[in-house]
Amino acid sequence: MNRTRMMSCAIGMGLLLGVMLLSGCNSSKNNEGQSKGEQSAAVLPELPAADAALLKPVPNSKLLATTVLKRSPKPEPGTIHPACAADEVTTTYSVQVKFPVTVCTLEGIPATGVGSGVFTQLAAPAHKLDNAKLPQDQQGFAASLSNSASLSSIWQCRQDSGPWPGNLVSDKACINNCATHNLLTLLNTPALIQFEWYGSIVTDKPPDFQYVGQLQAIDVERERCHAQN
Repeated sequence: MNRTRMMSCAIGMGLLLGVMLLSGCNSSKNNEGQSKGEQSAAVLPELPAADAALLKPVPNSKLLATTVLKRSPKPEPGTIHPACAADEVTTTYSVQVKFPVTVCTLEGIPATGVGSGVFTQLAAPAHKLDNAKLPQDQQGFAASLSNSASLSSIWQCRQDSGPWPGNLVSDKACINNCATHNLLTLLNTPALIQFEWYGSIVTDKPPDFQYVGQLQAIDVERERCHAQN
Protein backbone atom coordinates (compact mmCIF):
# COMPACT_ATOMS: atom_id res chain seq x y z
CA MET A 1 0.00 0.00 0.00
CA ASN A 2 2.82 2.37 0.94
CA ARG A 3 4.68 1.40 -2.23
CA THR A 4 1.59 2.18 -4.35
CA ARG A 5 1.18 5.53 -2.64
CA MET A 6 4.84 6.39 -3.16
CA MET A 7 4.61 5.52 -6.86
CA SER A 8 1.51 7.69 -7.21
CA CYS A 9 3.30 10.61 -5.58
CA ALA A 10 6.31 10.15 -7.85
CA ILE A 11 4.12 10.12 -10.96
CA GLY A 12 2.29 13.24 -9.74
CA MET A 13 5.56 15.07 -9.12
CA GLY A 14 6.79 14.06 -12.55
CA LEU A 15 3.67 15.40 -14.22
CA LEU A 16 3.95 18.67 -12.28
CA LEU A 17 7.60 19.05 -13.27
CA GLY A 18 6.68 18.39 -16.89
CA VAL A 19 4.02 21.08 -16.83
CA MET A 20 6.46 23.57 -15.30
CA LEU A 21 9.10 22.79 -17.91
CA LEU A 22 6.55 23.08 -20.73
CA SER A 23 5.36 26.41 -19.35
CA GLY A 24 8.92 27.67 -19.17
CA CYS A 25 9.59 26.61 -22.73
CA ASN A 26 6.46 28.34 -23.99
CA SER A 27 7.40 31.50 -22.09
CA SER A 28 10.89 31.38 -23.54
CA LYS A 29 9.44 30.87 -26.99
CA ASN A 30 7.07 33.81 -26.59
CA ASN A 31 9.96 36.08 -25.58
CA GLU A 32 12.26 34.81 -28.32
CA GLY A 33 13.72 37.71 -30.29
CA GLN A 34 12.93 40.27 -27.58
CA SER A 35 15.67 41.95 -25.60
CA LYS A 36 15.25 42.69 -21.90
CA GLY A 37 14.81 46.36 -22.80
CA GLU A 38 11.98 45.60 -25.21
CA GLN A 39 10.22 43.39 -22.70
CA SER A 40 10.37 46.02 -19.95
CA ALA A 41 9.37 48.84 -22.32
CA ALA A 42 6.39 46.93 -23.68
CA VAL A 43 4.21 47.89 -20.71
CA LEU A 44 5.00 51.62 -20.93
CA PRO A 45 2.60 54.10 -22.57
CA GLU A 46 3.62 55.71 -25.84
CA LEU A 47 5.48 59.02 -25.65
CA PRO A 48 3.08 61.80 -26.76
CA ALA A 49 3.72 62.90 -30.33
CA ALA A 50 4.26 66.54 -29.29
CA ASP A 51 7.10 65.50 -26.97
CA ALA A 52 8.59 63.11 -29.53
CA ALA A 53 8.69 65.91 -32.12
CA LEU A 54 11.15 67.87 -29.95
CA LEU A 55 13.67 65.04 -29.64
CA LYS A 56 17.09 65.33 -31.28
CA PRO A 57 20.30 63.30 -30.91
CA VAL A 58 22.61 64.70 -28.24
CA PRO A 59 26.18 65.10 -29.61
CA ASN A 60 28.77 62.71 -28.19
CA SER A 61 26.14 60.62 -26.43
CA LYS A 62 23.69 57.76 -27.00
CA LEU A 63 20.71 59.94 -26.10
CA LEU A 64 17.74 61.61 -27.67
CA ALA A 65 16.71 64.72 -25.74
CA THR A 66 14.35 67.66 -25.98
CA THR A 67 15.95 70.37 -28.13
CA VAL A 68 14.25 73.76 -28.60
CA LEU A 69 15.38 76.80 -30.58
CA LYS A 70 12.23 78.91 -30.67
CA ARG A 71 12.66 82.19 -32.51
CA SER A 72 10.29 85.11 -32.94
CA PRO A 73 10.19 87.29 -36.06
CA LYS A 74 11.71 90.74 -35.70
CA PRO A 75 9.21 93.60 -35.45
CA GLU A 76 9.08 95.92 -38.43
CA PRO A 77 11.76 98.62 -38.14
CA GLY A 78 10.60 102.14 -37.40
CA THR A 79 12.22 105.47 -36.60
CA ILE A 80 13.49 107.09 -33.44
CA HIS A 81 10.60 108.59 -31.49
CA PRO A 82 10.06 110.09 -28.02
CA ALA A 83 8.96 106.73 -26.56
CA CYS A 84 12.49 105.37 -27.04
CA ALA A 85 14.93 105.74 -24.20
CA ALA A 86 18.16 107.63 -24.65
CA ASP A 87 20.14 104.61 -23.45
CA GLU A 88 20.15 101.02 -24.55
CA VAL A 89 19.76 98.87 -21.44
CA THR A 90 20.70 95.17 -21.32
CA THR A 91 19.62 93.31 -18.19
CA THR A 92 20.61 89.73 -17.40
CA TYR A 93 18.33 87.78 -15.07
CA SER A 94 18.86 84.54 -13.20
CA VAL A 95 15.63 82.56 -13.44
CA GLN A 96 14.07 79.23 -12.54
CA VAL A 97 11.82 77.73 -15.20
CA LYS A 98 9.34 74.87 -15.38
CA PHE A 99 9.54 73.16 -18.77
CA PRO A 100 9.15 69.46 -19.63
CA VAL A 101 12.39 67.88 -20.85
CA THR A 102 12.44 64.34 -22.25
CA VAL A 103 15.48 62.07 -22.42
CA CYS A 104 15.39 58.73 -24.23
CA THR A 105 17.91 55.93 -24.49
CA LEU A 106 17.89 52.46 -25.97
CA GLU A 107 19.66 50.98 -22.97
CA GLY A 108 17.57 52.62 -20.23
CA ILE A 109 18.48 55.62 -18.11
CA PRO A 110 22.08 55.23 -16.83
CA ALA A 111 22.35 54.92 -13.07
CA THR A 112 24.85 57.78 -12.92
CA GLY A 113 22.53 60.32 -14.54
CA VAL A 114 22.07 61.73 -18.02
CA GLY A 115 24.15 64.21 -19.97
CA SER A 116 25.65 66.74 -17.59
CA GLY A 117 24.09 65.02 -14.58
CA VAL A 118 20.91 67.07 -14.41
CA PHE A 119 18.59 64.08 -14.07
CA THR A 120 19.75 63.28 -10.58
CA GLN A 121 16.37 62.23 -9.16
CA LEU A 122 16.36 59.03 -11.17
CA ALA A 123 13.17 57.08 -11.72
CA ALA A 124 12.08 54.32 -14.05
CA PRO A 125 11.34 55.34 -17.66
CA ALA A 126 7.79 56.63 -18.01
CA HIS A 127 7.21 56.25 -21.77
CA LYS A 128 8.36 54.25 -24.75
CA LEU A 129 9.01 55.33 -28.33
CA ASP A 130 9.36 52.98 -31.30
CA ASN A 131 12.42 53.89 -33.32
CA ALA A 132 10.40 53.36 -36.52
CA LYS A 133 8.24 56.38 -35.58
CA LEU A 134 11.21 58.75 -35.64
CA PRO A 135 12.31 60.70 -38.73
CA GLN A 136 14.61 58.75 -41.04
CA ASP A 137 17.79 60.53 -39.94
CA GLN A 138 17.09 59.78 -36.29
CA GLN A 139 16.33 56.15 -37.06
CA GLY A 140 19.82 55.98 -38.49
CA PHE A 141 21.19 57.47 -35.28
CA ALA A 142 19.82 54.50 -33.34
CA ALA A 143 21.41 52.10 -35.79
CA SER A 144 24.77 53.83 -35.38
CA LEU A 145 24.84 53.24 -31.63
CA SER A 146 25.64 49.56 -31.90
CA ASN A 147 26.58 46.93 -34.42
CA SER A 148 24.59 44.35 -32.49
CA ALA A 149 21.61 42.94 -34.33
CA SER A 150 19.88 42.38 -31.00
CA LEU A 151 19.88 46.09 -30.08
CA SER A 152 16.44 47.15 -28.87
CA SER A 153 14.34 49.17 -31.31
CA ILE A 154 12.36 50.74 -28.47
CA TRP A 155 13.50 53.97 -26.84
CA GLN A 156 12.81 54.21 -23.12
CA CYS A 157 12.01 57.79 -22.16
CA ARG A 158 12.04 59.74 -18.93
CA GLN A 159 10.69 63.25 -18.35
CA ASP A 160 11.51 66.00 -15.90
CA SER A 161 9.90 69.45 -15.72
CA GLY A 162 12.55 71.01 -13.51
CA PRO A 163 12.56 73.73 -12.40
CA TRP A 164 15.61 74.38 -14.56
CA PRO A 165 18.02 77.26 -13.92
CA GLY A 166 18.30 79.69 -16.79
CA ASN A 167 19.76 82.97 -18.02
CA LEU A 168 17.41 85.58 -19.44
CA VAL A 169 19.02 88.44 -21.36
CA SER A 170 16.64 91.32 -21.97
CA ASP A 171 17.85 94.09 -24.29
CA LYS A 172 15.77 97.29 -24.46
CA ALA A 173 16.74 99.03 -27.65
CA CYS A 174 16.77 102.79 -28.27
CA ILE A 175 16.64 102.79 -32.06
CA ASN A 176 14.16 101.63 -34.69
CA ASN A 177 10.96 100.51 -32.92
CA CYS A 178 12.63 100.20 -29.49
CA ALA A 179 11.22 96.71 -28.98
CA THR A 180 12.76 94.83 -26.07
CA HIS A 181 14.52 91.67 -27.27
CA ASN A 182 14.57 88.70 -24.87
CA LEU A 183 16.58 85.47 -25.04
CA LEU A 184 16.10 82.73 -22.44
CA THR A 185 18.63 79.87 -22.30
CA LEU A 186 17.97 76.95 -19.96
CA LEU A 187 21.03 75.64 -18.14
CA ASN A 188 22.02 72.05 -17.27
CA THR A 189 19.59 70.49 -19.71
CA PRO A 190 20.98 67.62 -21.81
CA ALA A 191 20.51 69.60 -25.05
CA LEU A 192 20.19 73.26 -26.02
CA ILE A 193 16.84 74.87 -25.13
CA GLN A 194 16.30 78.54 -26.01
CA PHE A 195 13.30 80.84 -26.32
CA GLU A 196 13.44 84.22 -28.05
CA TRP A 197 10.70 86.84 -28.04
CA TYR A 198 10.07 90.59 -28.14
CA GLY A 199 8.24 92.72 -25.61
CA SER A 200 7.66 92.20 -21.90
CA ILE A 201 9.67 89.48 -20.17
CA VAL A 202 6.49 88.47 -18.31
CA THR A 203 3.33 89.22 -20.28
CA ASP A 204 4.72 88.60 -23.78
CA LYS A 205 6.76 85.45 -23.06
CA PRO A 206 5.93 82.20 -24.91
CA PRO A 207 3.37 80.01 -23.10
CA ASP A 208 5.67 76.97 -23.37
CA PHE A 209 7.33 77.55 -20.00
CA GLN A 210 6.54 79.06 -16.58
CA TYR A 211 8.73 81.06 -14.25
CA VAL A 212 9.22 79.73 -10.73
CA GLY A 213 9.80 82.40 -8.09
CA GLN A 214 11.20 85.88 -8.70
CA LEU A 215 13.44 86.93 -11.58
CA GLN A 216 16.75 88.15 -10.17
CA ALA A 217 18.68 90.81 -12.09
CA ILE A 218 22.38 89.90 -11.88
CA ASP A 219 23.83 92.36 -14.39
CA VAL A 220 22.80 95.66 -16.03
CA GLU A 221 24.64 97.34 -18.91
CA ARG A 222 23.83 100.76 -20.36
CA GLU A 223 24.96 102.30 -23.63
CA ARG A 224 24.20 105.82 -24.85
CA CYS A 225 22.42 105.68 -28.18
CA HIS A 226 21.37 109.15 -29.27
CA ALA A 227 20.89 112.63 -27.92
CA GLN A 228 17.46 113.27 -29.38
CA ASN A 229 15.58 111.80 -26.42
